[in-house]
Amino acid sequence: MVVRRTKEQMQAELARLSEIFDVIREYMLREEQSADRRALIPTGAEIQAAIQDRKMTASDTIASLQQAINNHSIALEQAQQNGLSTLIDFPAFYKNRTGRNYFEDIQHPGAAARAILARGVITDETEYYLLIEYLNDTSQTIFNEDEIIRIGQMINDFETAAITQNQ
Repeated sequence: MVVRRTKEQMQAELARLSEIFDVIREYMLREEQSADRRALIPTGAEIQAAIQDRKMTASDTIASLQQAINNHSIALEQAQQNGLSTLIDFPAFYKNRTGRNYFEDIQHPGAAARAILARGVITDETEYYLLIEYLNDTSQTIFNEDEIIRIGQMINDFETAAITQNQ
């Protein structure tokens, strides 16, 4: 059952995700000198302005921000698992900027993926892409072979439902 959020809840979630995204953006662009490249990644304020200008819906924006945060979190998780220096200092950077722990501010992507698997059904595109990321990572260790097969079936079911809905 889908629970609709109030306008105030949507605004609060949008503000929370925008703040997290802005720190990720700052981290990713801190070494970037090219103004063109910097302009490619909007700030949280620019994203919220697009909603007010009715270029994006709040729901779509929340889903997009969550997906961007998930992608960053999975890359961070992979870097930590594989001992890669890329992104390794991001948690300290985040704590320095916000005073908070990154993985306490977000739902850890591994925990989110496990919750989706336990539920047995993918409910939206954000969950779909999160599971796709884990399935595409051949070095992941969070899921065993049986769980990967179940996730593959869940992805297939979600894709089939999406195709049917769009016909």
